[in-house]
Amino acid sequence: MTIRFRDLVSNVTFYHINTHFDDRGKLARVESAKLLLRKARDLSISDSHLTSFTTFPIILTGDYNDEEDSDAYKILTGKQRISKKNSSPSDEGFLPHFADTRYKICCRPGATSFGESYTFTGFSPTTQPKRIDYILINEDVLMPISSHEKESNKPNNKSDKNSTVAKVLFHGIASNRYDDNIYISDHRPVFSDLSFKNGQI
Repeated sequence: MTIRFRDLVSNVTFYHINTHFDDRGKLARVESAKLLLRKARDLSISDSHLTSFTTFPIILTGDYNDEEDSDAYKILTGKQRISKKNSSPSDEGFLPHFADTRYKICCRPGATSFGESYTFTGFSPTTQPKRIDYILINEDVLMPISSHEKESNKPNNKSDKNSTVAKVLFHGIASNRYDDNIYISDHRPVFSDLSFKNGQI
């Protein structure tokens, strides 16, 4: 599901894509990750030219049914490139990659995600917990959290006047079980507080 929003405070346009990857097939999750990158690429292209972009936030949320060491997660976050053998003609040109907001908290030295560590618990305390639910944002709109990132995080478009700066203020994972010890879900809620403004990074 893809929805277009406009932030009334900053007047920034952003997209929110919510997804639910297959829970059984690894190949299906890998192909879903590729499909999301293509979708994000298509949203970023202006006037149908691969060299002309309007850089705005694209937020991916959902149950990815894969942990951080998986191929699907690595493809989404740019840690694993799509090989030519497994690519399609639609992969030619620019494909974006995304940052996990858990690791991109800005402006507070040493800040970490609050709350729980894992997002999936099942409905039993004996279930092996996993972190398979993420809030991701396209890397090229993020404000660098350190000087080391200043160059690598610049927008891909040549015209900075169309760029948006995004900051991750907080990230957290809340409990899904309270005083009555009843699970409200087999997943825990994941939060990210994001701030947008127009301008150069």
